Amino acid sequence: MAAPNYNNQSAGYHGIKNAKYAIREELDTVGIVVVPIEYAKSISFDPTIEQQPVYFNDTKIMAIVSDQGYTGAFGTSAQDRGFETALEHIAPVSNGIADIMLNGLKRFDMYYEYQEKSKSGIKFTVKVWVLNVETTKSAKAHNTDTNSVTLGEYSYPMTVYGDKIKNATGDEIYRDENGNEITATRIISVPSDTGYADFDKTVPVAKMPTPIPPAKTVMKNATENIK
Repeated sequence: MAAPNYNNQSAGYHGIKNAKYAIREELDTVGIVVVPIEYAKSISFDPTIEQQPVYFNDTKIMAIVSDQGYTGAFGTSAQDRGFETALEHIAPVSNGIADIMLNGLKRFDMYYEYQEKSKSGIKFTVKVWVLNVETTKSAKAHNTDTNSVTLGEYSYPMTVYGDKIKNATGDEIYRDENGNEITATRIISVPSDTGYADFDKTVPVAKMPTPIPPAKTVMKNATENIK
């Protein structure tokens, strides 16, 4: 069976697995050490977009958009003490581990995978890096067991700030034809993308693709090389 066009709209998507995180030492530098999260349960993204209407002559003529990324939540089966220690939400003490008052919020990058299914029924894995994330403490609740065990909910509220996209060489911030910078909040990779196999190994830097030269230029260069 032929592989689907992975960039076409799928018939559906589901699941979350293989979550990881990488703590940032600097706000504008992606995390280096990638650490697995064993029991990922859910992740959600809610766009944070504000619109400022502009009126003239008693008529709305436009809306000025302010996109501040995403808010959302990342759910796990229970407390991830390694994750919370790295974020300085908790700290070891002489007789255990203490919840501590926050002195600030550390940024990190987060990875996860989910499944999509093409209209022909082929299932494939989509890989995702979420860039420049911040989370506060999770709410906690304990309930008595009855005839069945009542599992606790554990969910980290998060804000996704994203990173400015760089040019193709990665040495400058990219600006479009109107002089605007562009911020990437998530990068997804599908099986047909370059680097898909190792996409989870390191946090990607958001860069513009290398421009493809016109066919005439390619032919001209090839002819000159033959000479």
